[in-house]
Amino acid sequence: MFIDPATNFIASIANTISAMVNSFTAHTLSLLIIIASAFAVYFINLIFFKGRLNRLGLRSRKPKSLIGIVCTPWLHGDFSHLSMNAVFFYILASMTLVIISFHTFIYLSIYLTIFTGLLTWIFARPLNHIGASGVIMGYWGFILVSAIQHPSAFTILTGLICLFYFGTLASNLVPTDPKSSWESHLFGCLCGVSAAFIPLFSA
Repeated sequence: MFIDPATNFIASIANTISAMVNSFTAHTLSLLIIIASAFAVYFINLIFFKGRLNRLGLRSRKPKSLIGIVCTPWLHGDFSHLSMNAVFFYILASMTLVIISFHTFIYLSIYLTIFTGLLTWIFARPLNHIGASGVIMGYWGFILVSAIQHPSAFTILTGLICLFYFGTLASNLVPTDPKSSWESHLFGCLCGVSAAFIPLFSA
């Protein structure tokens, strides 16, 4: 029985879109809990500590600041900073979960947090680096490389959406704003790219 290649292609795209929608809905609660935790930290910091918890951010090459490797993704300068990161986190984390399981996603997030933070601590400017942007950029890099490594309608469509809709994130990899931690963005992206080559995080 002859099957039209165009029909096969359309069916493959439809199945991919369906899988993406299912992934978004299946993990919404877990991701919203993570986001809610970040907002809780923000308001506790604002109301009870007057923003002083931000001192737990990463200060390059300061030994006492190594705790910032873990704390930095949960600390944000203001509400707009947190809100923007929350939106990008939800979308890019959901797209990452189209490619890998939630269990693997947790390991990937830990990897991105530790190594992005460590590289920022070693090489970045002597500023107080806070925010989840580095980890988010890690998801972005991971998705793009995974799409190239494992070409299928599933991964390629995910990668293309990530590239076209969030391609502006690439501008965060260069020093355009002196107040922005472009170093953590760059190292996060590089860590995401490297993670795509580690079997533990294989799609």
